Amino acid sequence: MGGLSLHCIWTVSADPSYDVPAHKAIRDSAHTDHGGGRSLIAFRTIHGQGQFELRSNRMLEVSGDTVVLTDWSSLVRYRCVGDAWNFWWFDFAVSNPLDFNYDQVFNIPIQDEERALYESILKNLRASDNAGRSLACAQFQMLLCQWRREQCESVAGNRHNHLVQSVISEMHARLDGTFTVSEMSAMVDLSESHFRRLFQTIMGTTPKKHYDQLRLVWADHNLKIGRMNVTEVSNALGFFSPFHFSRIYRQHYGFPPSKRKPSNHFIERMS
Repeated sequence: MGGLSLHCIWTVSADPSYDVPAHKAIRDSAHTDHGGGRSLIAFRTIHGQGQFELRSNRMLEVSGDTVVLTDWSSLVRYRCVGDAWNFWWFDFAVSNPLDFNYDQVFNIPIQDEERALYESILKNLRASDNAGRSLACAQFQMLLCQWRREQCESVAGNRHNHLVQSVISEMHARLDGTFTVSEMSAMVDLSESHFRRLFQTIMGTTPKKHYDQLRLVWADHNLKIGRMNVTEVSNALGFFSPFHFSRIYRQHYGFPPSKRKPSNHFIERMS
């Protein structure tokens, strides 16, 4: 894997108001360590739900027992999208490219051994001597290798996973509501019934529900940061009218979109 430098680790316990733009995280990382905020980030979700907005206009949804690797140049912001989001956050750099799939969500169950390794990495990174920090880098490199092994086994064990992920990527690119289940199944050369069963098995929900969820999350995010008003969001997502959009939004979130107030409150806690 080559040389690795681990700059900082954050342990984050977030509530629904948590919404961090990349430029703020870069500033905080650079303040913590002079090498921070320049190269790569690993997110290890322990519990709850989060979301990443990438410069490619993709949205990555994460939940417990998942790992995502990305780089600072790809990240726009990240946020909590449920009642809570608890995760570990690693800022690091490598001298050689990693053999790892970036900007993808991988389901990797967390074990007690990994929790113990994390605590040891955290302890050694805090050490004032170079030997302790070097040990933390070596331990984190071992953790990356474990994730990579689990990633390879997961992909090999489910040869259809990449088909579903390709459809989800297209969902993110077509949030205007025009992407039908029939088109989804044709995209991966499967019958509609087969595709529905496959998607349900891998994602735990139907393709239609997942698509609708992505669209509503995108709507809520743009309302929350004040980027668009209700009419603009409704038009962008292809709803018949703002009234129709408001009805669907209220059914999902329990309140009308007009009540969604912009929030910029951050509660990140550094370990």
